[in-house]
Amino acid sequence: MMRLWRHVALMLVLLLAGTTAAADADTILLLTQRDNGDHAQLADAFMQRIATAGASRPSVRQLDVDALGAGTLPDGAQRPGLIVAVGSRAAQRAQAVAHDTPVLHVLIPRLRYEELYPADTTNTGRRLHTALYIDQPFKRQLNLCRLIVPDLRHLAVLYGPTSQDSDRDLRSAAQQSGISLITQHVTAGTNPNAALDQVLDDSQLLLALPDPDVFTRYTVAGLLLTAYHHAVPIIGFSAAYVKAGALAAVYSTPEQIGRDAAEMALAARTDAGWALPAPRYPAYYNVAVNRQVGRSLSLKLPDDTDLQQALAHQEQAQQ
Repeated sequence: MMRLWRHVALMLVLLLAGTTAAADADTILLLTQRDNGDHAQLADAFMQRIATAGASRPSVRQLDVDALGAGTLPDGAQRPGLIVAVGSRAAQRAQAVAHDTPVLHVLIPRLRYEELYPADTTNTGRRLHTALYIDQPFKRQLNLCRLIVPDLRHLAVLYGPTSQDSDRDLRSAAQQSGISLITQHVTAGTNPNAALDQVLDDSQLLLALPDPDVFTRYTVAGLLLTAYHHAVPIIGFSAAYVKAGALAAVYSTPEQIGRDAAEMALAARTDAGWALPAPRYPAYYNVAVNRQVGRSLSLKLPDDTDLQQALAHQEQAQQ
């Protein structure tokens, strides 16, 4: 009789454990940095979009990334079905605690994601990680360049130690668009203005790539001024750079990334678990234009709405 009761008790424990795991599998753990305003905006948009899924929506639990400590979940925290890691710090922490839990990385550059996962495959064939990149696809950026300078043939690019790994993809996209790249490399710790002077004379536009050794808060003013003196407009990678003096940029806001990430998560949710898609670029984006810079360079530019619509139309036609 005692053996029977022990067997029944064991079965109950296993049954309860299975029930907890099933309920846990429908939970999303959203990892953010508490004091980061962009993360807060992204999280709000993410949860608002999840809420539209109705009564069958997954539950979302937000956690400050520093609560993970040395790579473990807080005491008493149940393992979620999906981890959404916002930013580079969360990406590293999520990688340490995920184990077999699927992870969706957001607000992270493509090159950073590829550093974390050099081989984007799994032994089982089931994808355990994916990303919604923060950067824009090169074809989208080149389409914007063409809309601003319709006869664009020569495009300048400065590569730093980080962005130089983008050269092959950018050259491929430029070749498809009939654009010739004029490039220079900037080494860490050097002044990028010297390299910039070497590419501007024969260029019609300069495409700025995010790189911590090229376009920084310490160098951007000098680079913008040098390009302006050569009458070469800069296509930036954020609204802040347009405000600082770049001519235009295509970018995604934290709210757009949050909405996009929620839609990725909802689409990945199945009865059998989370079926993650391949990494991709943002589906939602804005175009910003500095009209004052355009007038100073005697450029006649479409208005922002027309640019955005034309960009979307081109992208649809190229798919």
